[in-house]
Amino acid sequence: MYNDETILREQYAYQDALAKYNRTLPSEHETRARMLLPLMAEVGDSCTIDTPVHANWGLRHVHFGRNIYCNAMVSFVDDADIYIGDDCMIGPGTVFATAGHPVNPRLRELRDAIPAAAQVGYVTERQDNWLILE
Repeated sequence: MYNDETILREQYAYQDALAKYNRTLPSEHETRARMLLPLMAEVGDSCTIDTPVHANWGLRHVHFGRNIYCNAMVSFVDDADIYIGDDCMIGPGTVFATAGHPVNPRLRELRDAIPAAAQVGYVTERQDNWLILE
């Protein structure tokens, strides 16, 4: 799972595209909006993501509704789908995590025996939220 070359090649392609997004200038609004379309699973109108933004899969499994503002230094552990509804504001440094590492050391040793689906979930945020990290 962790070392599957086919999966890693696909993941690196998305991460590389996100790295290009992160190198855009703050004034390049139209460029950023165009770049989000192929990066994200879905993105509604009037969505802004400030840089830097981090994502395991380069935002590939992130779904944004309309009118989303995502501040800088937000991380998406998008090994599974993350859904953000309309009219949400995301504060700086927020982390959306769909996966984690086993806490039990024995389970970590068996990582290749644990199905990937058992290690991931999904995140859903309904509309009109203000999400911050405190």
